[in-house]
Amino acid sequence: MIVLFNGPQGVGKSTLAECLAKESTKSVLLDADKIKRQVVGGYVGPDNKNKEEFLRLKILAADIIVAQTRIYLENGFSIFITDLFHHLEVENVYDQLANNRIFFKILLMPDIKTAIERDAARTDIKKQGAKNISGMYWHFGIRDFSNWVKLDTSGKTIDESLQLIHSVIRL
Repeated sequence: MIVLFNGPQGVGKSTLAECLAKESTKSVLLDADKIKRQVVGGYVGPDNKNKEEFLRLKILAADIIVAQTRIYLENGFSIFITDLFHHLEVENVYDQLANNRIFFKILLMPDIKTAIERDAARTDIKKQGAKNISGMYWHFGIRDFSNWVKLDTSGKTIDESLQLIHSVIRL
């Protein structure tokens, strides 16, 4: 089984994926942000003016995750992936995993107020702030995610959000 989590920063992708991975007997958690941060020289972040280079880095990270996923699947692991993207080119890379596999694409989209509050409470990485979160919501709002399971975790605890996800993936 493969579960891909997507959504703006602060919506709970990493937290929920890690909880689900820990519930599984044999699982792996693959985080696209950690893959991107492996690039030391020439790293291009989301705030960089060179959007094409940043997209190439996002596609590269997805390619690496797809390769890792295939190896782990061959060895009987369940895979939980976290990424933040609204580009169809990145989704197309991940869609290579769908062939004859149990593959769930979950878009976490609580209301924007909840995402801003969760981002403000973060201690693990740089906070994005309300302006950046609002910008991400705009990007996610103009893209068609009709082939994703969209979950609104507004006002929900981690356990309540996990129950929502369980109802989708039946883990």
